[in-house]
Amino acid sequence: MAPKNESARLSGRALSTTFDAGRKLPPATDTLKRLLADPATALDVLGLRDRARRQGRGFVLLCPWHEERTPSCSVTPGPDGTLRAHCFGCGGGGDVISLAAAVLGLDVRADFPRVLSELAARCGLAGDVARPLPALPPLRPAPPPSYPPADEVRDLFARCLPVCDDPALSVALLGRSLDPALIADRDLARCLPPDGPLPAWARYAGQSWRASGHRLIVPLFDSWGALVSLHARSFAADADPKGLSPAGYSSAGLVMADGFARDVLARGWPAWWNRSERLTFVIAEGVPDFLTDASVFGEWDQAPATLGVISGAWSADVAARIPDGCRVVIRTHGDPAGQRYQRQIGESLHARCHVEVAHG
Repeated sequence: MAPKNESARLSGRALSTTFDAGRKLPPATDTLKRLLADPATALDVLGLRDRARRQGRGFVLLCPWHEERTPSCSVTPGPDGTLRAHCFGCGGGGDVISLAAAVLGLDVRADFPRVLSELAARCGLAGDVARPLPALPPLRPAPPPSYPPADEVRDLFARCLPVCDDPALSVALLGRSLDPALIADRDLARCLPPDGPLPAWARYAGQSWRASGHRLIVPLFDSWGALVSLHARSFAADADPKGLSPAGYSSAGLVMADGFARDVLARGWPAWWNRSERLTFVIAEGVPDFLTDASVFGEWDQAPATLGVISGAWSADVAARIPDGCRVVIRTHGDPAGQRYQRQIGESLHARCHVEVAHG
């Protein structure tokens, strides 16, 4: 018997129902982001230029979010023409305001006015002085993502086995409180076949996914719920990285999805939905949380549709396939990467859907 309200599953978490992603930023914020759209200018203002190395359209430098000896933080023009920073070591990053906060040792949310004030002073602005905004630099259109050959993806996934057929993988899943039988029953993920050829892209650092121990195979779907690619995952404690995308190909714009979510993406609001409650989408961050939510929610009649996101997964195309009026519960981590997901997903949906953020 289904619970009366699917929120029962989230009762241990505080829900914020006042996601205000649509609020306008103070004028000074937009001014600063445009003034500091050029990476070289921004690094000069923040005192980082001497320690940065030119790379492509931007720079790479020691990360201001964590201590490191090898530079792993990229600073480049973002999709909207303003600056973006991303550390491939710790996952920290954000816009030029977030970068400035990290350099100043401040919290970008708690100390936001102070960060703006300091950055404005460094740019020669007095508080929130209005001045003409500089034109954004022209952007070259981003190339479309490249996915592995569709027939190879379908063939490999068809040859994969139920996760409960792999004893070692089953034990690893149980160690994360994941039920292999539920995962297999709902076909949320499979395991690599123990033998047979693998595509050339199913490898990392010269090893096949089988040899590297990335045996859990999670299907990735496009905005219409079609199988497009695969994600390989290892649950070994020393695995680095824990998740792999096909070598030489992108996973941008692709999400994990349970059967109900795929059906809604493909067909829209179900014609059979006759409940008074809103149709709910749960969007979880990472493979373990997606498998957890999709397994538990799948036990209910007319369960929430469950999506999972990994780096670069969320897109305007995916957001557009979520029907108007849905309830969307964002279940991401509390780290900078999780906060970026919250903002990105919330901004794309809050005007059409009832968006909540699950904390803790």
